[in-house]
Amino acid sequence: GGDFFSSPVTVELRSGTAAAVPGGEIPIAVVIGIADHHKVYADTLEVKKGEGAGFTIVRTVSEKPVVKFDEATGETRPLYMNRALVNVFVRPDAPEGEVSIRLTVGYQACSQTVCFLPETQDASITLPVAPPGSLPLMQNADLFLADRQEPDLSSPGSGEGEGSSDFTQRTPIVAILLAFAFGL
Repeated sequence: GGDFFSSPVTVELRSGTAAAVPGGEIPIAVVIGIADHHKVYADTLEVKKGEGAGFTIVRTVSEKPVVKFDEATGETRPLYMNRALVNVFVRPDAPEGEVSIRLTVGYQACSQTVCFLPETQDASITLPVAPPGSLPLMQNADLFLADRQEPDLSSPGSGEGEGSSDFTQRTPIVAILLAFAFGL
């Protein structure tokens, strides 16, 4: 029966490379959209391999949650509002032709007044496999956290220049992602 709420949470996978490079890692951004006036508890958020997965999760990096007093539970808890971002680096078992990555995301969401039961959503993405030895074509760089774990806000003296340093501060992420893709 009947009165089903649609989930206040959406899950989408975006790849950091346009194709899988044989022997390399594939950076996957798990973009978790959270409806207005809702939150997801960071301590309930879990990303794992989905069914029939022919790959290994090498590591995951999560965006830092906000730590706030939560009226629903009466405790101070780490939580995500609007969006949560998890970067998952996977290595396909035997990439040929194309690689399908299926992940299962578990979480508990709450509105301002009610908490939903913990739930899971599956999401998948399929990538072509690039010829051996080719360079990975990077994409969706804004969804990867490599050099954004500690925002610059903590060092007030770093604001010299008229925004021209913005590009140079983001350039290392490309080098870091390239290094990851080649397993260097």
